[in-house]
Amino acid sequence: MDAVLSIAASTRVPEEIVVVAQFAPSLWVDSQLKALETRGLLRVVFDSGRGLSRARNIAIRAVTTTHLLWTDDDCIVAPSWVEAHISAYEAHPDAALIFGSVDPPSAVNGGYVPTFDVEEELGTWSTQSGAASGMGANMSFPMSLIQKIGDFDERFGVGAVLGSGEDLEFSMRARAKGFKVIGIRSARVVHEGGVRPMGSESNTIWYRDGMGMGAVLFESFRREDWVGSALILRSVTGLMADSAWRLLTRKTPTGARMAAHLFRGSAIGFAKALRESMSS
Repeated sequence: MDAVLSIAASTRVPEEIVVVAQFAPSLWVDSQLKALETRGLLRVVFDSGRGLSRARNIAIRAVTTTHLLWTDDDCIVAPSWVEAHISAYEAHPDAALIFGSVDPPSAVNGGYVPTFDVEEELGTWSTQSGAASGMGANMSFPMSLIQKIGDFDERFGVGAVLGSGEDLEFSMRARAKGFKVIGIRSARVVHEGGVRPMGSESNTIWYRDGMGMGAVLFESFRREDWVGSALILRSVTGLMADSAWRLLTRKTPTGARMAAHLFRGSAIGFAKALRESMSS
């Protein structure tokens, strides 16, 4: 709910806010959200299915707007978030997909929270022609991109068979087809509800993210996207090398556990995607 309210409070109010509620009873819409529905600003689409990519595709079919801006239900967007994305398309008319930063909340308390800092991480997820990926919790693209490269692959994403990586797969597919992907610092969201305790929950997230990366790596190999393949391999091997260096120099935290779960997930994700490809 807080994510929706933060979008509705933006300095530039969007044409419409669409929420896809999976396995959610109609009572999920409380009085504050009902007020937004009454104003015609919010539409809640209930879905009995499962999977983040499925939800994204349902939202795409539910709207007629020219641009789609995405965040997650556990994020809070900055007041200038909508304006930042739309202004970026005006400043970069050749951009087909834009990622912004996903910041941690003020209190992490020793837990783990998935984030994406455009300024720091585009050194990993970038090519000579621009960015290559980011987080779907802060992402936008024009509706025309869907018409050119297709929907989200519903095998990817939380709740789907390949566990994660629907944003990575989508952005790699766009880049491989020649569309420009960029990252902007001005569009920011806070992953307010994304903190997870270190241990089994953080291990699950790392493994799941690794599985998505491995599956996207296979898809990049399959379509002979060698630049995309190199980017993913660079990210995975970079984490392993950084962890090894921190272990050797006795720096903490070493990141060894995260690297191990990501690597294991990547190997299993690659194998699962390969098996699916052989059986189809």
